[in-house]
Amino acid sequence: MKKILIYTLLILAGLPASCVVARPAEGNDFNARRQQILDYYADSIKISFNPEAPDYSRPNFDIIVAKLTAGKDVQTAIRAMDTLMAKPVGNMFYIYELMGTYLFGRKSLPPDFGDKVRDNLETSTIYRGDTENHWLQYYTGWYLAAQEWNVPRWSNGKSSEETLKEAQDYIDHWISLTTSLGQGEFNSPTYFITYVDPLVLLYQFAKDPLMRKKAEMMLEYMFADYGIENLNGCYCGAHSRDYPYIAVNPQMAQSRIFGFLYFGNTEFNPRIREAISVIFPALSSFRLPAIIRDIATDRSQPYASRQRKRVRFVIRYGPERTPPVYKYSYMTKYYCLGSMQGGILQPIQEHVWDITFATRRPYNTVFAINPYRSPKELGLFFPEEALPVYGFVAHSHGYYGNVDKWSSSSPHERTFQYCNTLIDLYDLDLNPTELWHEIDAFFPLTLNQFIVSKSGWIFGRMDSAYFAYYPLQKYCLEKDTDSIQLLGGDEGSFGIETLDKRPVDLRLRSFSTANGCVLQAGSVTEYGSFENFMRLVKKTKVVFDSKKISVKYGTINGDQLYFRYLNDRELNGKKIVLNYPLFDSKYLHSAVNSRVLKITYGNTVRTLDFNNFTVTQQTVK
Repeated sequence: MKKILIYTLLILAGLPASCVVARPAEGNDFNARRQQILDYYADSIKISFNPEAPDYSRPNFDIIVAKLTAGKDVQTAIRAMDTLMAKPVGNMFYIYELMGTYLFGRKSLPPDFGDKVRDNLETSTIYRGDTENHWLQYYTGWYLAAQEWNVPRWSNGKSSEETLKEAQDYIDHWISLTTSLGQGEFNSPTYFITYVDPLVLLYQFAKDPLMRKKAEMMLEYMFADYGIENLNGCYCGAHSRDYPYIAVNPQMAQSRIFGFLYFGNTEFNPRIREAISVIFPALSSFRLPAIIRDIATDRSQPYASRQRKRVRFVIRYGPERTPPVYKYSYMTKYYCLGSMQGGILQPIQEHVWDITFATRRPYNTVFAINPYRSPKELGLFFPEEALPVYGFVAHSHGYYGNVDKWSSSSPHERTFQYCNTLIDLYDLDLNPTELWHEIDAFFPLTLNQFIVSKSGWIFGRMDSAYFAYYPLQKYCLEKDTDSIQLLGGDEGSFGIETLDKRPVDLRLRSFSTANGCVLQAGSVTEYGSFENFMRLVKKTKVVFDSKKISVKYGTINGDQLYFRYLNDRELNGKKIVLNYPLFDSKYLHSAVNSRVLKITYGNTVRTLDFNNFTVTQQTVK
């Protein structure tokens, strides 16, 4: 037997405060979960006007609407709303949250309060923003305001009639684009909430029945998309936008609390940052069809999911405006391995691949990145000149300019995944203006076992899930201490604990030009014991050609994979061309440009047809 170096990582003696959670409401009862949320925010958080108070207790629309609808601390809530309107933030978040709070809470507001809201929007300049979620929020807010009051000239310079038409045109455009070519800000554990909340408001308050129907169908569409990559509340796989603190700890993603409300397969954790965004959905009469909840929670059989999304609009430096993104996820009861093809597909916060473990432990993930920064990356997507926006982004996202960051796109990375095997390749032959000639891998200290073997493999176990990571080049391992600033948060922020001086992970660093790894995942159901998994993996062979930057690998399941960095992919001798439909899995099917999504579970088929905005559901034999 060859000698191996073994690190056995002890379970943390105590979880951080942000992991202390309220237990789930018993049973699969949506109304009980809904009431648990509303009662918590109406009763447990007191509105404070002290500027030194935590941000979630200072005046904010979410807590205000929870108080107003529950009839709790109403006068304080009205005062808080007046405070916010006295100094309006003037952005897309402000207008949709203001309208949502007013419309949900108006029964508790004075009769003339609507006049104050209308007057406020006649004089407050509202910034539209520059991303897909910004525009949906912006136009949702204006849509609701324009249908509520007939104003000859809002602060946007348009009448109610003009504003309503412009808002409806954009919302229709976004629906058509998303259901034809895929979402641009796709599968984001953070920004998912910024789509659900506006859609919930349109579903609840649009006076046009067709607009309500459109909003309802898009809610089903987005929750189906989340559902197939949901594992005990964690949003798995590749993401367009993932803040570093979520990339390293999927348990703290904002989307998780929406999983609690609609799927019921995780706990209610009010310590999640921006968990208060779930209040609008909890107040809404929108209900998710059982078929979508079923596909989000049934992990009795493993399945693969192929998806096509689109790159955020390319403004310069590229021949295509919306290049395709190809995603692949392999879901099991104990883990999910997911990826996209690599390259610069989103700026700043791209998350190309990971394995997520089904556990209550924090930091339940393993992944690797090439930290990268460049004015050219930002110039691809932002309308401002590249160098000025580079400075702005580095200031607003402090981690962007740090080599130790855990979210990053890279033009030097390519992936190939089949089922529970991933090959990740890098060509780090950088040009003179680029920095950070390295790849970094994240191995959490919350693993039950971590083993560095003389065979070249690094093995890990978290509960009943396993992984084997094969570095293609020399590397070093170091205990990593992450700071709040590096993870994209602020000290005291809701849901972000102080991480300074507390080790979170072992960081693998590798500096060779031709580089990468092979990742093999598994579980107790597939391979028995962890020891047997390791034995089977050690029998496999990785052949790496550093000149071609290619790998040949016979997987633990007997499949033969060949991958060359220049996008040559072969499976069992057959060339693989990435050309996925919008959805292709046992649960979801949608062809490019079809504007139709078929949701299948057992003998039930639910069809969302966005060509004529109809929903049909039938039982097939």
